[in-house]
Amino acid sequence: MPSITTGELNLLKDFLYRTAGIDLGEGKEYLVSARLNEVCRTLQISSISNLIGQLHKGKKAVSVAVLEAMTTNETSFFRDAGPFGAITTDILPDLIEKNRSKKQLNIWCAACSTGQEPYSLAMTIRDRFPELNNWRVKILATDIAEGKVLEKARAGTYTQLEVSRGLPAPLLIKYFKQKGRDWEISQDIRDMVTFKKVNLLEIPAFLGTFDLLLCRNVLIYFDNPTKQRILGSLQKHLCPQGYLILGGSELLLGLNQKLQRYSVGGATCYRHEGAA
Repeated sequence: MPSITTGELNLLKDFLYRTAGIDLGEGKEYLVSARLNEVCRTLQISSISNLIGQLHKGKKAVSVAVLEAMTTNETSFFRDAGPFGAITTDILPDLIEKNRSKKQLNIWCAACSTGQEPYSLAMTIRDRFPELNNWRVKILATDIAEGKVLEKARAGTYTQLEVSRGLPAPLLIKYFKQKGRDWEISQDIRDMVTFKKVNLLEIPAFLGTFDLLLCRNVLIYFDNPTKQRILGSLQKHLCPQGYLILGGSELLLGLNQKLQRYSVGGATCYRHEGAA
């Protein structure tokens, strides 16, 4: 398998950091070469050298494919029981009580990958909170990978292996229909979620504020200055009484002084100082 040279790797690192804030780190030459060779096959480019050359020239199709290949899209339905348990037993009931007068709930799943997380939230709301059927519930799901990743999310079609990872059988029966060998989520659940391309380095102000914001298992790929920048932006998009949920191994540790850590229903979340 053709490998990447040191010079090409440095160009790739610079592209990933400038474009997405991703700190590639050291010792990943084999992984990078494997992923870029796959991009070369897909785009019918003869070599990694030619691929990096086109990337350096700013070819959009190449940039999109490389960025998608180099971002980690590991996800599953109801990934990590703790946060989803807390959302069901504590967080959503609290938000419903606080927003009862306006009957509106805004949720943002940042770095949503192929959509299992926002669809898990949508199914939870439909299945466990029927009173929200009369509310304006908006679930925004965003990712930087605008190619196959968001296309798959919008389609809402998953393999047998994907629905076997974390999705309870009753929800599979209730909200999916079989489509060949795959499973397609119902139109009703798909309509609850809006997918958009958003770069966490450049979060647009027009997104507004959110009662519940999930940005899980993505900050681990950034260096501390980039984490501070992203957390500062996320904090501005969090409602005064809102909840921010990060990945289980992601701790602020002085990265943002305006968000306080709380234990809610056995899970960890962050809120504005004095929000509880």
